[in-house]
Amino acid sequence: MSSVEEVMEFDLKVINDPRVNVKVKNSRPPAPISPYGKDSPTYMMLQETIQQIYPDALVTPTFMVATTDTGHYWNLSNAIYRFSPYVMTPSDLARLHGVNERISVKDYERVMNFYYHLIVNMDKPLETKRL
Repeated sequence: MSSVEEVMEFDLKVINDPRVNVKVKNSRPPAPISPYGKDSPTYMMLQETIQQIYPDALVTPTFMVATTDTGHYWNLSNAIYRFSPYVMTPSDLARLHGVNERISVKDYERVMNFYYHLIVNMDKPLETKRL
């Protein structure tokens, strides 16, 4: 499903009750798919940076439902990656955007280390970046 109309049609089909009315209060088109894989130097640089901090990580593209901020950047770049460089445990999820939101000192250090490496890696000439 790639449109609001398709989602509504699907939902109404699943609900299958003529008493139910569905209205869209507001919507935004789906976010563009950012380039990924070996043909994308930006994605490969991000993968390299992630693996510098998390050497055992398997880096793979996925989807993200919340795109409220990225909509402001769609006209600036076709390579918008949503990545948070910290480890979240189940107990962290309950605090996300809530009371007592925090990360551990160890994760804070990893976040700072990640962004340091990201800036250094982005500053490399394109021909020396891994492809």
